[in-house]
Amino acid sequence: SISAPGTQTLSLHAGPGNANRIYWVLGSLSGTSPGIPLVNAVIPLNYDWYFQYSLDAPNGPILIGSLALTDGQGHGQTLFALPAGIPPEAAGFVIHHAAVLLCPLDFASNAASCTLVP
Repeated sequence: SISAPGTQTLSLHAGPGNANRIYWVLGSLSGTSPGIPLVNAVIPLNYDWYFQYSLDAPNGPILIGSLALTDGQGHGQTLFALPAGIPPEAAGFVIHHAAVLLCPLDFASNAASCTLVP
């Protein structure tokens, strides 16, 4: 809610074959299609200023724990923290987040959405 900002937990379940790998959660305000193609996957996010922010500010105040290691089962967790001061006109915006696995960059999760409400 824009009027009472909070957090959304984003959970990654990449499977035991992806244990102890670096993951990076990225975001987009402009949808999931066509996405950003990789060699063996497509990041289901479109490039925009928020995508660039998520690249520039990993583990910042909005995406807490967005650049980390999966655990022994290939799980990871990031908190999306909506900051205070979002204008009421943003109600209805949909924010998408997805994770990629690095070294090699060969895995992208499904996108999770969050709709801003008044």
